[in-house]
Amino acid sequence: MILRLVPLVLALLAATAGAAAPPKPVTITVDEGTSMSVAVSPDGRMLAMDLQGSIWVMPATGGPAKRITDLFNDAHQPVWSPDAKTIAFFAYRDGGYDLWAVAPDGTGQHQLTRGTFDDREPAFSHDGTRIAFSSDRGNPLGSDYNIFVLDLRSGDIRQLTSNPAEDVMPSWSPDDRQIAFASTREDGHGIWGWMRRAGRSASWRRLPRASTRQAGARAARWSRTPWTATRAGWK
Repeated sequence: MILRLVPLVLALLAATAGAAAPPKPVTITVDEGTSMSVAVSPDGRMLAMDLQGSIWVMPATGGPAKRITDLFNDAHQPVWSPDAKTIAFFAYRDGGYDLWAVAPDGTGQHQLTRGTFDDREPAFSHDGTRIAFSSDRGNPLGSDYNIFVLDLRSGDIRQLTSNPAEDVMPSWSPDDRQIAFASTREDGHGIWGWMRRAGRSASWRRLPRASTRQAGARAARWSRTPWTATRAGWK
C-alpha cells in the first residue's frame, strides 16, 4: 500500500511545483538609513556611504545612489584615498572582518588584509601610502583592539599600540607624523596620540582632558588647534 502511494505523492508535488508562479523582483526606494557612515571625496563632489551591508556612492548635491559592492560583504565605513581613485572599507568575508578597497565606479575590488581577525576603521594617510586601522590581531587569545598601520606599497602591517584597553578610530595628523585615537585606557574613553620623532622611539600619550572638551570622547579629528575630539561612536 505504501509503495503505491509514493508515485501519487510525487505526482502531486510535481503538479504543485509546476503551478507555482515564478518569483518577481521587487524594487524598494530608500531615502534614509540608520547607523551609517558617510565620507566626502577629496574634491567634495561625491559621497561614499554604507547602507544595508554595501558601499554606495552618490553626488554630494543629491540624487540616486549607486551600489559599488555586492550584497554579501557586510561592508562598513568607507574612506576615500587622497587621490579619490580608491575607496577603502572593512567587510566580513573568509571568517573575519578585513580591509578591502574598490574604485568609485565599483571595479577592481580587492582585499587588503587577511586572517581571522577583526580589522576595522580604516584611515588613509595624507600621502596615500598607508592605512591606519584598529584590530584585535595583536592578541590571538584576547579581544582588545590596538592601532595598526598597513603599508600599501609593501603590504607590511605594523602594530603601533599594545594595550589591554580598546584603542580605536585612528586619525592621521596633517603631516602624517602623528595618529590620534580613542581609547578606554585609565578611566574610560579619552583621546590619545601616537607620535614618531626623528632619532627617537615612538611614544603615545593621553591628551589633556581640556583638549577633548568632555569626558567620553570616542573619536578624534584634527583642526588648526592641536587636537579636537568628538563623541562619534566607534562600534
